[in-house]
Amino acid sequence: PELVGTSNRVALILGSIGEDYPFSCPPGFLGSESDPAFQMTSRCLGPCPAGYTCPHERTVRPVPCPPGSACPAGSISPTQCPAGTYSAEANLTSVDLCAACPAGSFCLGGLSAPQACAPGSFAPTSNQHVCTPCPAGSFANVSGLVACIDCFGGYCPVGAMNPIACEIGADLNHSSV
Repeated sequence: PELVGTSNRVALILGSIGEDYPFSCPPGFLGSESDPAFQMTSRCLGPCPAGYTCPHERTVRPVPCPPGSACPAGSISPTQCPAGTYSAEANLTSVDLCAACPAGSFCLGGLSAPQACAPGSFAPTSNQHVCTPCPAGSFANVSGLVACIDCFGGYCPVGAMNPIACEIGADLNHSSV
């Protein structure tokens, strides 16, 4: 009880003081290269600034957030843009700033640019991470469509790129088509 409030009490709470003192700023926080006083608390200079990461202890120079990802304040590592979105810009502060993949295309997320849906498939809305095969009875003969075209003058199986002409007199139940 007689040690409460004395420097001895502080030493007992902190443990032994050695090479680790002053304490390092943890990952996600920014320290100060020029003022060691800002390496002495868990707050340091504060959270890593938005748009950057502070991946290591004692980070004194934040790392810019790479394209295809976002880094909110206090980031240790970047967060990739989600599937259905993309970004070519660096230093995004939120995944909400990732661009939506346009209709007629798909995006895997991150840095990958929108890819047009291949013939035989479509993407009806934005934010798609996959294209949908055209249903039976429709086709898509070009890439990047938002809807398939109704089949005419033939037969269109799932994922058709063009109608398949029916042979006159062919038995569709036994045909190889």
